[in-house]
Amino acid sequence: VLRRAAAAAAVARNDVDAALADSGLLQQRLTGPDGRWLSYPAVAAATAALQTRDRVLRDARDVGTAQDRRTATVELQRAGAELRELLERAPGLVEEARRAVGSAGTRLAAVRNRATGVPGRMSTLLREFPADSSADLAGNERRSHGHLGAAEELLAGAKAEAAQDRPEQALALVGQAREEIGSAEELVDSVADRLQLLQGIRADPAKPERDARFRVRDAQRLAIDRGMVGEWGSVLDAQSGRIDRIVAALPERNPDYLKYQRELEDVSEFVADIVNRMRQRSAR
Repeated sequence: VLRRAAAAAAVARNDVDAALADSGLLQQRLTGPDGRWLSYPAVAAATAALQTRDRVLRDARDVGTAQDRRTATVELQRAGAELRELLERAPGLVEEARRAVGSAGTRLAAVRNRATGVPGRMSTLLREFPADSSADLAGNERRSHGHLGAAEELLAGAKAEAAQDRPEQALALVGQAREEIGSAEELVDSVADRLQLLQGIRADPAKPERDARFRVRDAQRLAIDRGMVGEWGSVLDAQSGRIDRIVAALPERNPDYLKYQRELEDVSEFVADIVNRMRQRSAR
């Protein structure tokens, strides 16, 4: 027992010494050419964290418990790994920021181009389908332009930061710009998706009904197979009646396909929840 304890103590001392030596080498790198990367906020923060963890380990080595030394060693090793990764990445960071600005700019232009089709698609929606089918999309064009304008300003700022060798700030602005572009893209595409959805249902109104009925029949078969007809049979039968009522309520003139689709989706989601509960019950 004493030999094992002595061996473990020796390993722990070696780990402490190795972590402190590695920390010293990293800090020494920053007194040479790598010191120029200290102007990058992430590198400066990681360096400060390393120095703090270095002091903590030295204190633990002198007066701390064995657990204190183990914890401090792991934390110093982690801080060293983070700083080393940042130093390896730093030389290419400016170019990375410039590429990111260019990539985001290309995506911005593509979304702006797609946005030009929104008024025409909204006009088609209003002309071919009830107004309620697109009422929630009425402000999409204006809102998408707002997001695109914000993204353009952010990318201009990112480009300026990259030109002044502040790539971390540039990349942060690019990240914000991408969020704005994503929001605009969602608004633009939702109009096209809605038009495609409604035109598809109009071309084959029975398809959503067939899909919903298939889900109900599939759930009924599962209830029979799992011996759960007594618990779920009447509930699933009621969904068939619910589908009948939804289909019967669809008017022949100026039908609201969006409402029709969503009501059938509600049935499908309800049935899917029942199927999930039956499977969980069987698994227990």
